[in-house]
Amino acid sequence: GMKQRYIGAAEEVVISVQKQMQVTPDLGEIFEEFKLSSNYFYDHSLMMTYLCMAILFEMDIVDEHSKKVLGLSCFLQDLTVSKEFMHTYESIEQMKKDGLSEDQINDFLYHPVAISKLIDTDPFLGGEIARIVLQHHERPNGQGFPHGVGYEQITGLGAIFNIVHDFTVRFFQAGLKSSQVSEITKMLLEIYPQKPYRPILRALLSAIPKSYRSDA
Repeated sequence: GMKQRYIGAAEEVVISVQKQMQVTPDLGEIFEEFKLSSNYFYDHSLMMTYLCMAILFEMDIVDEHSKKVLGLSCFLQDLTVSKEFMHTYESIEQMKKDGLSEDQINDFLYHPVAISKLIDTDPFLGGEIARIVLQHHERPNGQGFPHGVGYEQITGLGAIFNIVHDFTVRFFQAGLKSSQVSEITKMLLEIYPQKPYRPILRALLSAIPKSYRSDA
């Protein structure tokens, strides 16, 4: 069915990204390419895949399981989000500001649960991947959604995913401008001050070229 076709396509993209990161791990070049595209959710997922692979590379995490779990999570996270949404959201305030109806807001707040339930019966996807997509809008301080869980309940790969998700959302909101990367990373350091996130943030900063982090 559709789910299997989507998973198959995601697996192919993950493999392709892994190969490209091995040959051309320059995220600066990759970021520039995204400016030429216009499919938000696909581009959002693809950029997240690149960033996840880059962080794994920087943290010397080389097992195929971790790569596959994060790569598939990137492409499954918003599978149930209605096409009427032009981009993702991180707060109810943002949704209200954009004029979304109460039903639309509730649908968006529920989408992590919806996709988690959709894949939870799959022998592979129903494990850590289902948990990652369920928690990809959670916050380390317990102020996220859908369940308001804190960082203690987020897995190691889930922590990588959430930081990458936050960076990517903000980067797209900033129009993919390199001059905004430094500000975004500063915000992430404030949002994720807990010890488990420190090596992930260091890896993210290391993966992003210095030229792309400058305001020049």
